[in-house]
Amino acid sequence: MGQNQNLWDRIGIFLHFSYIFLHRKCVHLVPAVRTKNTATTTTVRMTPSNNNDTTTNKFIMVIIWRLIQQQIAIHQQILTAAKAALLLLEEEEDEEVVDGRRLPNTGPRKKRTKFDHKGALESIKRDFLGENTLFSGSQFKIFFRLSRTRFQAILEAVGKQDLDFYKPNLKKGPSLEARLLLPLKTNAYGVAAHTFCDYFQMSFDMAMKCIKQFDTFMAKEFAAEFLRKPTKKDLMEIVKLHEAIHGVPGMLGSLDCMHVNWKNCPKAWEGSFKKGQGKPNTIVLEAMVDYHLWFWHVSFGHPGSLNDLNILDVSPLFECLRNGSFSKVEKESGMVPYKIMGEEFDFLYILVDGIYPNYKRFVKGLKDPLNEQEKKYTAWQESARKDIERAFGVLQQEQQVLARPLLLHNIGQVGDRVRTCLILHNMNVQERVMGSNVELHYSPNNLQEDMERDCVEFIPLTTSNDDEANDADDANDDEDNDADDNDDADDLQSVTSSPVIRNDEEDNGKEEHQRLFSALFKHTTQE
Repeated sequence: MGQNQNLWDRIGIFLHFSYIFLHRKCVHLVPAVRTKNTATTTTVRMTPSNNNDTTTNKFIMVIIWRLIQQQIAIHQQILTAAKAALLLLEEEEDEEVVDGRRLPNTGPRKKRTKFDHKGALESIKRDFLGENTLFSGSQFKIFFRLSRTRFQAILEAVGKQDLDFYKPNLKKGPSLEARLLLPLKTNAYGVAAHTFCDYFQMSFDMAMKCIKQFDTFMAKEFAAEFLRKPTKKDLMEIVKLHEAIHGVPGMLGSLDCMHVNWKNCPKAWEGSFKKGQGKPNTIVLEAMVDYHLWFWHVSFGHPGSLNDLNILDVSPLFECLRNGSFSKVEKESGMVPYKIMGEEFDFLYILVDGIYPNYKRFVKGLKDPLNEQEKKYTAWQESARKDIERAFGVLQQEQQVLARPLLLHNIGQVGDRVRTCLILHNMNVQERVMGSNVELHYSPNNLQEDMERDCVEFIPLTTSNDDEANDADDANDDEDNDADDNDDADDLQSVTSSPVIRNDEEDNGKEEHQRLFSALFKHTTQE
């Protein structure tokens, strides 16, 4: 303020002397008036006290006074601009700088928020990441829904990427650990981005940017591994896993849909994303999992007004099952053909609920079982299909951002957030199944001692060479022809338009579905 007061004094002195200078200058502008005497001729400068030609003198004085007022107005404008410049400088000193840009001051002038980034890093290391931490490894997983070993692996992966955002300077921004832990804790508790800004010492905008950058990094670095499509080896191990757990061969997994509440859905889209009047806006996630709750197929972004059957029509999983591209992978895996109660099948099947159609790859339970055998079969199908229900429950329990109304406005950001949650979930599954070594590749058939059990008591079946498989030859030829017609569609996750099934394929699918249902019914109800 001392420098500012000195500047005000200089401006006042300048205006004072400018006024004096202009006044003297204007006096010299008064024209001279010649008066003639009888003896001599003299020149007299007119002043207001002269009585000769009074009208002319008044007019000249008015002009002079207006010139003085104009000069004073100009200097007043200069003075006003100087005051505004000084105020702007003082406001800029108090503004908060976030990511190289200044936050707008909409309210009264406030002091700049100074974050203690170094103190936040010391707190993080003291509580979670140091040698003698305040919280143990199990407590770390409770807070962040991720093991400390896995977080260290993510921390190393960030260091290898050499990303500009993850090169923080403690004098200008939060630490690397804070930028990674805040998104994990926000997803774990399903709260707004700024909820934990006090602990991690960062601004609201910085917290939101940390979450966005974290979603982008996780998709780029880990999606290829933890959201991969099943390979030949994966299919072989998935089938063996389900045969050991559920007691039947040929099972690929369980398929179902889950609705995610979208609170900040745009008003123009509510007609598509709302199921009915008075119900919330939702986005649908279609998924298929195995017994260990690993997500092998995910399709997200469908409007909440669609049911499971509508979503199936545009599902990339069903399209690759229909066009024959998946048949190549399952045949090369060596898991087909297989036999159930003497019936041979050359396709894997999926457990679904009652809304799905009677396609040959879909196995459903009976809606109204009447006798004991029907009840026993339905109990087996429902218990085995609980894999997908358990997966959705565990996913929402671990990543509660999916169990609470989503606060994001952009549907693209919503998709990135859900993808990050699925990656983190599969990371936990991999660590639970494979052990604490995070470098191991997930193997579905890796059964631990506590998982070596059967959900129901069935007699294990082995593949045999019987002559009773001749009835399935025609179906095999039809499916081979379908696969030859679609040789170019070899991607499991290809997204295409709604499938159109021809009449002969539909009839063949019903026959195969009925044959598979009869074989499973006999197998699960035998004494």
